[in-house]
Amino acid sequence: MVTRHEPTRKSNILSYTVVGFSVLVTLLALHYVHRKMLKVRKDVFLDMRADLARRGVHEPAPPDTDDEFAYGQHGV
Repeated sequence: MVTRHEPTRKSNILSYTVVGFSVLVTLLALHYVHRKMLKVRKDVFLDMRADLARRGVHEPAPPDTDDEFAYGQHGV
């Protein structure tokens, strides 16, 4: 026979502590992975650009430049 019981203050504190700890560990892991990703991002982009240059692919100017062709207007 299964009986119902109200959660005690001690079990509530334990539950909230476990949830809080899990959230903290998740956020720390997210921060760690994000920081590692940012460190290698620049190298990946530079390697991709070098590979494109070796293949003779022309890259358009970044959109934050004053080049009139950067925004796709093409003199229109």
